[in-house]
Amino acid sequence: MNLSNNNFSGKIPNPSAKFTNFPKIYMSFNHFKGLVPYFLFEVAALHLLCNRFSKLNAICDFNNDSLLSFLDISSNQLFVELPDCWMGFKELHVLLLANNKLSGKIPISIGSLTQIKTLHLGNDNLSAQLPSSLKHSET
Repeated sequence: MNLSNNNFSGKIPNPSAKFTNFPKIYMSFNHFKGLVPYFLFEVAALHLLCNRFSKLNAICDFNNDSLLSFLDISSNQLFVELPDCWMGFKELHVLLLANNKLSGKIPISIGSLTQIKTLHLGNDNLSAQLPSSLKHSET
């Protein structure tokens, strides 16, 4: 499902239906704001680049093993600490969180992303070292 490059705005409501028919969701370059909804993490690829999302804590509500392999939430307005709850994202290959205002320490659970190949946290305000288990990532 591609909803990119529109002027959609506001918060994304939680639908009554699941998005399993849409393995990839493209919602980049809009004006969505607020919390990144829980249901969006049920897809394989999620593109939310250049919106106005400010909260990422819905990933901590995701207790199941996620099929998400690609997540781009770069260039939003995430003025928060990076959540420490990445254990359920075992299939994640690409995680792009650059150009936000993320702060605090890099969470230990980032080290559980054993399939990660690309991790981009540039232009944020994060501290501490990356877990040694991420030495195999490409970027």
